Amino acid sequence: MLESWLDPSATGRLWSLGSWVRQTLLGIWFYAVFAGLSHTVQTRQRLHEKETLAARAEALASAARLEALRARLNPHFLFNALHTLSAVVKFRPALAESAIDALPDALRVVFVLREVEGYSHAEIGELLEITTNASEVRLHRAIRALRRTLGGDS
Repeated sequence: MLESWLDPSATGRLWSLGSWVRQTLLGIWFYAVFAGLSHTVQTRQRLHEKETLAARAEALASAARLEALRARLNPHFLFNALHTLSAVVKFRPALAESAIDALPDALRVVFVLREVEGYSHAEIGELLEITTNASEVRLHRAIRALRRTLGGDS
């Protein structure tokens, strides 16, 4: 059988060994080129997705820092908001309870833990596995939403 491959007169039935080796090497080369291009495209797409996610995370972190800074710069807002809420709770408890129940879960939990249960922001962060700044921002947003719901200033 091997002799028929090496016999030049038998090329009508089978390829010669040299032709077969050239075709095989050419096929391997094409496969390597296309596999390399495919890998390059996939790697580039994954890198782009990671960069996009990193940029989004950085933007969200910046927004949270800005919101926390705004809450610290306006201490009277918190005092006035809590004063308004305490007045509503005292004279119209059903309205206050429904307004608190209407808060999104993330805001309501932080509001109740801080204002009702008396936890610090550090303790809330530890309980909810969030940062202290995130706890402060959520409290600020909860109070702002409650003031809006109860007809106070926004």
